[in-house]
Amino acid sequence: MLLLPNFHAFENETVVVLSDYAGDAGGDYLVYSFLLCSWNLSGQFSDWLAKARGRFPIGSREINFKNLSRTGQREILPEMLQKADLGLVGYVLTVAVEKQIASLFDNWDGNPKKRLAQLLKDHDVTDLKPNVAEKFLRVNHILAYLLKQLARPPAQKVWWITDNDDICAKPTLIEATMQFQNRLIGLHQSPIDRLAFSTQRGFEKGPIEGLLSIPDLAAGAVCEALNLLGQDSFDVPPWKDGAGWLTDWLNHQGAALKKSTCLISKAGTGEVKVSTLTFSPKPKPDWPGGTRMFDIVRHR
Repeated sequence: MLLLPNFHAFENETVVVLSDYAGDAGGDYLVYSFLLCSWNLSGQFSDWLAKARGRFPIGSREINFKNLSRTGQREILPEMLQKADLGLVGYVLTVAVEKQIASLFDNWDGNPKKRLAQLLKDHDVTDLKPNVAEKFLRVNHILAYLLKQLARPPAQKVWWITDNDDICAKPTLIEATMQFQNRLIGLHQSPIDRLAFSTQRGFEKGPIEGLLSIPDLAAGAVCEALNLLGQDSFDVPPWKDGAGWLTDWLNHQGAALKKSTCLISKAGTGEVKVSTLTFSPKPKPDWPGGTRMFDIVRHR
């Protein structure tokens, strides 16, 4: 049983949402990862990370999946993930979607993403390119679902910070995203008192940067695992340094931080199926450095 966090515990007033995405550059999957945590209780993790930067040769550089092979990033990762499990009262949801799925919001005939972009424009929501319009809807609806499931009365404030992305590449898109999420909050009748929305710009240093690393690492690890290793099993040479730590971490629930990983895959013409994913380690002692491979197990 997955025990979800209580965002009202210890008089927490604000739920901070950090989101990051992977897969746009290539591969067979698009991945969306969200960390929701109690902002008032996140100081312990942020303080630890600030001090740990002095013990590991990373300086002020951002900790992210792309840079895991850099000196210091791989070394800090195990302790960082452990501290997140213990110090962040929150939930990480990572959703991977097969690129074969043309749209999650329209039938697949013709060009559904183009139709969605036109629909958003016609209803004065925002003006986006077709691929960006589909992503805009996916990200907003996943978050709205999470807030509906996790938010409880009395109403709380939500502060959403996203990775720099095409869905919010300029101020008008930032405003459009916040307004659309407010519409969804109202539609779901979620107990949210106030929503603030911003991008990563301006938070490259400090506690927010450390929290943003969590969905970045989760999205990158799941995307690489699925792309390199297939949906069911794999037997390939070693993958990115440190990625094994991340799949192990995603498999296990922390004392305070809970996690789920889902895959939305094509089930037939115009149909999809949703599975939860776990990564089962299998030793490969013949690989350099004792690198392990994993089976990716789908639970329907």
